[in-house]
Amino acid sequence: MLVIASCPILTVPLLYEVSMSLFTQILCLCAATSSTPVSLLSEESGTIRYRHEVVGPKTHLLRLSIEYFFVDTDGDRIRHMKEFAERFASRTCPGRFTVALADRTSWPTTRPRLGEQFVFRCR
Repeated sequence: MLVIASCPILTVPLLYEVSMSLFTQILCLCAATSSTPVSLLSEESGTIRYRHEVVGPKTHLLRLSIEYFFVDTDGDRIRHMKEFAERFASRTCPGRFTVALADRTSWPTTRPRLGEQFVFRCR
């Protein structure tokens, strides 16, 4: 069976050959355009660009990238990103929290380090 038409307001796509009425098409268009899209763009705060994602109950992922300054070392950049992640977690979590670098050994190591991911958990 081919999917001929689907509508976000219907729970099941239409799996048979029919044409939707003009009213249904307008209703589907209104429902699709009235919902706000999920932002995939990063935000900016000073020299850091970030993207915040909620990955589970009380668990958050923070993707950070930092501007390149030739006088900064990798340690300086990582420390600056870690401080930003801790400030962000303190504003996001109502109480205590833990922040950890989300580093994987399978990821390639590049120099200079201009981006990191941090996981923080609210307690």
